Amino acid sequence: METGAPSRLSVLGATLVRKRPILFVPFFVASLGVLRPFERELELEVAAFTVALLSWTLRMWAMGYRNWVRGEGSPHLMTRGPYAFVRHPRYVANFFAGLAWFGLVADPVLLGVYAVLYVGILGAVIAREEEKLAHLYPGFEEWRMRVPAVFPAFWRRPWREALARGAGETFEMATVLRGLELVKLAGFIGALVALALARRSGRVFFLVGEILG
Repeated sequence: METGAPSRLSVLGATLVRKRPILFVPFFVASLGVLRPFERELELEVAAFTVALLSWTLRMWAMGYRNWVRGEGSPHLMTRGPYAFVRHPRYVANFFAGLAWFGLVADPVLLGVYAVLYVGILGAVIAREEEKLAHLYPGFEEWRMRVPAVFPAFWRRPWREALARGAGETFEMATVLRGLELVKLAGFIGALVALALARRSGRVFFLVGEILG
């Protein structure tokens, strides 16, 4: 299936796909310098941890439906599970995980910059990824027309398509475990706990001080 020359947006996406974590590092570091007391600390923490857990649940759900063949058969496009709701559930999950962090920081400027930067990078990365998917899977275009990229169209009743209907379309917990998603979740929750304690203590690097002292 010929797709022609890649678009400029796709070329940019190919450049950003491996470097996008690096682009966010300065914002996460900057967030440590703007921690301030918050009037309703507990409510903020509950909201942030709830968003974090929900986002990682979506990550693990999507990880169990990765687009690869399990066992015998030819490559096919995975359209079950979360992929019946949106074409890029892991990117959606990652966005909300970052939102949990910057929401806990509670700095509106950093939160806004993060959201704008993520959406901008995501647009380029998705363009690149979908050009590759269109080349690999003949059924991609029909799926693209039916399933939104990142915002679920619940009025179309996507849950009817979410259930597996054939071999290789079921959720595989082994895939989640191989991806170390539970380890990553534990690390992220630990980082959020440290961030929450840093805000409450008023000392960003208090944990290091306690360990070394």
